[in-house]
Amino acid sequence: MWCSFIFIRWSCFLFFFFFFFFFGAFPGKKEMDTEDGEFMVCGSGGTVEDAQLDDLVGVIEDFMAHFDPDAVFRQLPPFSSVASDHERHRLYREAVLQTEADLDAYVLEHCGSIESLKDATSLILDRSDEIAEEVRDFINEGCFNYTTFVELWKQNKK
Repeated sequence: MWCSFIFIRWSCFLFFFFFFFFFGAFPGKKEMDTEDGEFMVCGSGGTVEDAQLDDLVGVIEDFMAHFDPDAVFRQLPPFSSVASDHERHRLYREAVLQTEADLDAYVLEHCGSIESLKDATSLILDRSDEIAEEVRDFINEGCFNYTTFVELWKQNKK
């Protein structure tokens, strides 16, 4: 009798395991491919707004990973040739504004779930506590603060 019970229980387990494995019957199943290979994510991905935020933050992180500060400094004159602090600050603001414009264009091009910059801005403002500090700083303060900008400018354009 115990053998029959164990056999039936084991058979049911194997049936359901192979059914789910071969037919992909996991609810909310999503396959992802990474450097370590493929893996499956099961369950709900959250709300549409959650997916939009994940997509948006991922695109911003991708921009940050590929951001080249040297490209910014290649467009500037040598640091020593700009004598006025006001002129240096003006060049800093122009560089930050250009980087922000590049980020805006990158988001609109690569983030299909975001219709406009207004949507992106409101999503970021509404859910800023869910965004990593590095991403928040990059968005709020720009690619670098003025002091860091001046130090890097001195190093790059002597």
